[in-house]
Formats: sequence, C-alpha cells, structure tokens
Amino acid sequence: MPCRGAEIEDSEIGNRKSGIGNLSDAKRIAIFRLSALGDVVNTLPALSALRRARPDAHITWVVEAASAGVLDGHPMLDEVLVSGRKRWQGAFKRLRGAWRAAREFCGFCALLRRKRFDAVIDFQGNLRSAVGTWLTRAPMRVGPGRGAGRERSHWFYSVRLPLPEGPMHRVERGLALLRALGIETADAKPVIPVSEADKAKVDAFLVSVGLATATREPPPPCHSEPVEEPLKGEGRGHAVSPGIGADSSERCFASLSMTGGGAQGGGFALIHAGTSPFGQYKQWPAERWAEVAKRLGAEFGLRVAFTRGPSQSESEAAEAMAACVNAVGGVSPIVGGVSPVVGGVSPRRGSRDGDVPPTMARDTEVPPTALAAPVFSLRELGELCRRCRVFLSVDTGPMHLASAVGAPVVALFGPKDPRVYGPYFGPRAIVEKPLDCRPCRKRSCDDPRCMLAITPDDVLAATKELLG
Repeated sequence: MPCRGAEIEDSEIGNRKSGIGNLSDAKRIAIFRLSALGDVVNTLPALSALRRARPDAHITWVVEAASAGVLDGHPMLDEVLVSGRKRWQGAFKRLRGAWRAAREFCGFCALLRRKRFDAVIDFQGNLRSAVGTWLTRAPMRVGPGRGAGRERSHWFYSVRLPLPEGPMHRVERGLALLRALGIETADAKPVIPVSEADKAKVDAFLVSVGLATATREPPPPCHSEPVEEPLKGEGRGHAVSPGIGADSSERCFASLSMTGGGAQGGGFALIHAGTSPFGQYKQWPAERWAEVAKRLGAEFGLRVAFTRGPSQSESEAAEAMAACVNAVGGVSPIVGGVSPVVGGVSPRRGSRDGDVPPTMARDTEVPPTALAAPVFSLRELGELCRRCRVFLSVDTGPMHLASAVGAPVVALFGPKDPRVYGPYFGPRAIVEKPLDCRPCRKRSCDDPRCMLAITPDDVLAATKELLG
C-alpha cells in the first residue's frame, strides 16, 4: 500500500525478517509521537483514521512522560509505552543515578523489540523518534521522506513518504502520512479521553469556587482504574507515568448547573498564560493578561480562572495575576514590574496539586472576578476546557487541548506560524502582528516585539468577534 513516489528500502539493518509488505497486513502497529503536548494532541486525528482503517489491529503509542496523560485510557489504543528520555538525560548530565538511567534505557529498548511490531509510523520525523522506530526492528518503518523530516531522520525508515511542500498544519501533516499509505482520513477527529473521576474532579472545583452548583447529593466515591508503572507495558493495557490517574477519593456529583452558562459553555473564561521553559519567548506580559481578565469580567460578565502547569513559577504567576485582577481600586502593578515572562512573577508559593487555593475557597457574597485554578491532570484540564465559555492563551500545549475538545479559543501568536501551529478545531481566533521578523526559527529572543506588539485591545476585540 505504499504511495506513488515513496522510497522503499529493503535493507535488513535493524529489521527482523517478516513477510509484511504493506500496512494492511500489519497486525501490531506502533505510533511514534513522543512530544510535545500540542503535537501529540494534533496527531490524535491520525489515530482515529488509523483505527477506523484497521479496527482489529493492536495499536501502541510510544510517547514521553510529559504528554502521556492525554493518552491514558484512550479508547482507540491498546497500549501506551512511556519513554523516560528527559529523566534519563538529566541523570546522565548530573552523573547522579546514571547507572540506573542506563539500565532503564536499555530495558526500554529491549521492550520495544519484544513487542515485535509489524509496522511503525513516525509522525514526529526527527532524529530522536527515527532512532526509536529503528530500535523496534519492525520490518515496516514509515516516516517522512528526504527533506520532509529533520536531522536526516529518513535514514532510519524502510518506507519514506513524500509530503506536500509549503506550510502545513501539524494535523494535516499527520493525516498526509496516512493518505500516502492509502488510508482514508476524511472526517478524522481527535478524541480526548475522560473518566468519571476526571469529571468529578472538575465538578468539585467548579462547585468550590461558585462556577457551578450541585443539584443533587453526590453519590459514593468514583474509583479510577489502576495505573501501571512505566516500562511495564506488557500485554493489553497502558504503561503510563505515576500520578496521571485521577484520585479515586474524589466524589462524583450527580449533576451540576453552570452559573451564567450558555450553549457553548459556562459563565467563565480560562486563561493559560504560561509555557514550558523551552517556550518562554512566546509568553505575553503578565500585566496585560491581568488587564484582559479584568475586562472580560467588566465587558463580558465572565469570571476568569487562570490555569497553570505543574511548575512553581507558573503557580506563582497564576496566583499573582488573579490577585492583581481582584485588587481593590483596579489593576495594580504586578510584583516585579512589567515582565514578558509570566513565570518571572513570584509573590508567594503556589498551592499544591489538586488543592483549592485559600483565596478561591473563602465564602464571600461577591465572588472574585479572577482565581487561580489548581493544577489539573491533562485529561481533567481537557474536561475543564470543554465547559468554559472561551479559552485564551499563547502558543502552548493546553491551547491545542482546548481546541481539540471544541472550546472557543483565542490564541496569541508571535514567533511561530499559526498556519502550522495554530488551533485547528472548533471556533478560534488568532491574534498576531505582521512583522517582517516572523515567523522565525529562533529558540529564544531578547526582543520579543512580535508578542509585545499585541495589546489587550487586540485580544478583547478578537474575543468579542469570536463570541459574537
């Protein structure tokens, strides 16, 4: 089933001998999309198309720990194998625990071979993922052809597929690989799994901050399925990193009514201002996010929850922005002055994962305009996004997660090209400035004028147009 123009290599280097000649004969298929969160989410439509084409195949997804949560319990996957690459690299660099990391890495490589995959599809197309596909020794290793991948990744594939030239969205890129294999991709949609325990966690948060009210007494606790440890992905099931599963002690509310909600979601907006350390140059000044949050309350009647990642800096920044919005007398200066790096705000230590900060839990007649949400798992965050009226953020993984669950998304773009990295699903608006320096390939920038040129007025205007 290889496409016209595909390069097929018969070398047995790294292969096990097999009669597999095309994907329709493969019984055990692996997907390689290791990172990052947004790219993993944008590969989910390809998973849907692949499962539709091969309903009886055993499909495994190989992913790194940071993004594994969004795949935990996915109904279209038989197995998730979690790579501890970042942990291993950290151990090697510090020379602390290096021997244990080396053993884990070798064990993971051996696990990939023991799985005896018939076909492996590399949706990432860089050296790291290509080497991983090669280590499986699968007879059919599929990836982007020469010039379509990075870091000479095509050297490691047995089937090299050409891709259209020019800017292509990550979703379309993944689907194009499958179309080149003869797989129908029309109407392929992303599926974000959510459990009753995930819903209960979000319900409990919304009730605690007055964004929803319980209409009946909660039933007995919901219990989540046990989660396996990494590198123990033998057999049918999921090998995921510890802590991804929801807390089984959370109570499931029978039903809730959203306060001030509409057909598209509840009467609240979500703002995700942070990024990973790798993407700090894509951040927007915290003071401007605080102004946008305040005006969302004044002009749209929406309360705002600042979502955050697990890092302490993001927790501190979210709480600082919420406090700034709720300050008596208007928006007060954020501690530390104007800074384009959200993570640079540090008024006090953030709350623990899953805890409701005291500032949100206090019983007041007039609820605060803004609050800092606790740290949710990826599936819980997806469920929260599904219920919001609008989601605002910079170019970051949670933005793609919100888009995938259908939330209206307002995305601020600076260095990156939204034609490639923008929100793809559901209602969306892109806020950007036409500067001659963008899009760019820089990994950092001392003068992020592409982001600083965006004003709160620009963001509010896009929000108004999106919500109608």
